[in-house]
Amino acid sequence: TQADIAGFALAMTLILSGLIWSDAVQPREPVPVSLLEDSEAVMAIAPAASPAISSELEWAWTALADATRCKSLAILSRNGDVLLQAGLRRRGGGGGGGEAPTPPRLGDIVERA
Repeated sequence: TQADIAGFALAMTLILSGLIWSDAVQPREPVPVSLLEDSEAVMAIAPAASPAISSELEWAWTALADATRCKSLAILSRNGDVLLQAGLRRRGGGGGGGEAPTPPRLGDIVERA
């Protein structure tokens, strides 16, 4: 009957809320990961950006990095050009060790999206 279904739903709600409030269900602690081992700091702004836009992008990255736990930021234009890549990126992305600096490049997953 409908009363049985309503009673069953209310009973399950009480059981689940009791499990949440009790110590039976505890979230797992996150596993710490070091981002600094295999990464390097980068602040790359598209060469075509005007000085005013460049300063705004630098300000946006500085404000975001200071106010949050954000470690990386990429800003794309509507046509897919990378305007800003700041923060940490995987080593070997070019621009170090006497190599000519490479323009900002995102990973394959972002490029496919």
